[in-house]
Amino acid sequence: MGKKVVVGLTAAGFTVFTVYLAMFRHPPTAEILAANNREKQTIEKVHKPGDPDYDPYDEAEKSWNNFIIASGYVSIGSIYDKCDPSDRFTVGKVILMPDLVFGGVTSRIFVNISLNADITDGWFRIQVKYNGQDLYENNFEICFKDPSVPDSRRIIVCPITEGYKTYDRFLKVPRYIPKGRYTVKAWATDNTGEIFFCGFADFIL
Repeated sequence: MGKKVVVGLTAAGFTVFTVYLAMFRHPPTAEILAANNREKQTIEKVHKPGDPDYDPYDEAEKSWNNFIIASGYVSIGSIYDKCDPSDRFTVGKVILMPDLVFGGVTSRIFVNISLNADITDGWFRIQVKYNGQDLYENNFEICFKDPSVPDSRRIIVCPITEGYKTYDRFLKVPRYIPKGRYTVKAWATDNTGEIFFCGFADFIL
């Protein structure tokens, strides 16, 4: 093999390595968490029904924020019962935390929600942007069950019976995705086409 070929291969390898470091090698976990720790860290008073300042929408948001602060979590998003910002109730939070099994970071979803009727059909939709540009979009039937995914890892498991529900799910953040800012919107509709779950996340890797 000639010297020019060797030099060329070496230069190409160095270029690939440089691109990897610049685009795909994530900062240390502590730095990622610090960069995403943007929410206020003050516990707020939560008013109860009957208090003059009671507002169920505000109190739900404050209760979830207080939970995040008291637990020492890093919030990267919220989950609501609707997508319309003028009329939505906070039912959950999305946090970013260290992945103690595989390294890097993982996300965790907490949801407390009350349903007025059973859900046996509907759609789940997701939109992801990377640095402000469309990256990924998909939709699928919420009751479709992929045999390769256990129920413990599914966000929604059908049928969903009416009443009060709590969810606590981990969603791995892939280590191979490039550094940058990601914004996510995901929502689900029920048998009638009404939205009953709408989540937003905004995080930096």
